[in-house]
Amino acid sequence: MTHGNQTIAKLILALILVGTSGAQTTPRSTGLKNGDVLSRSFLQPAAWESPARLRHGMIGGAAGTLRADSQGIEFVPRKGASMRWTFDQIKDLDLQQHRVVLLGYNNRKWDLPGTRRYDLEFENEITPTVVASLTEKMGRPVRNRVPDPDAPAITVIAVRRSEHFGGSNGLLRIRQQGIDYVTEQPGQSRSWRWRDLQTLSNPDPYHLLVFGYQDSYAFDLKGTLSQELFDHLSDEIWTHNENDIRGGLLSLPLVTPTKTERREDE
Repeated sequence: MTHGNQTIAKLILALILVGTSGAQTTPRSTGLKNGDVLSRSFLQPAAWESPARLRHGMIGGAAGTLRADSQGIEFVPRKGASMRWTFDQIKDLDLQQHRVVLLGYNNRKWDLPGTRRYDLEFENEITPTVVASLTEKMGRPVRNRVPDPDAPAITVIAVRRSEHFGGSNGLLRIRQQGIDYVTEQPGQSRSWRWRDLQTLSNPDPYHLLVFGYQDSYAFDLKGTLSQELFDHLSDEIWTHNENDIRGGLLSLPLVTPTKTERREDE
């Protein structure tokens, strides 16, 4: 190759290298891995959350975060996979200010009888508004120990709850949506929606028995309960139970009977 040809070849090579380096760009680092981007895109804002611990027996447990939203309840441990229950996957729910006991439909370990129970304790106090929202999403009776003492009430009656050991004094608050018992005694307050109640019994003007699907309370009334109000409460319970039954029947698929061919031996 002559000297002139070498010079031309070097010039062409230099132009190619310059063009190639100009076309290359260095992507900016976002600081997130692909998995982080994917997980964040599926996160939904929680209506309530708190540091929590999933208890295992009397001692031990797993620390993490408990979240609740319009779709269900989720526990995200510090280590391991998260657990999430939609409301149709929850068989029973016991809601307290710093604790929730959840009973699912999945089997217990080692083929033990019954379904699995999850006992979760949390730091942040859960508000009556959040609890009412969770119970409203449940299509079956629940145990609500966090009534709203300031919710509008039709009638308020001072009562005492009778128990075999001890008891508590408080207020029986009749609301449009159900019945609340509010007391300062820890763990004794209750809020029943109409669908949480089976029936009432009023053996005399000074006693009221409340029979719920999850628990039953016997009250000594410090004020009288009129027969008209008792009949109204009984009618509300009956109406809501009847509507739930009818709703379940209507949700069943309609089966149209078909004619069967006669057998030759008939």
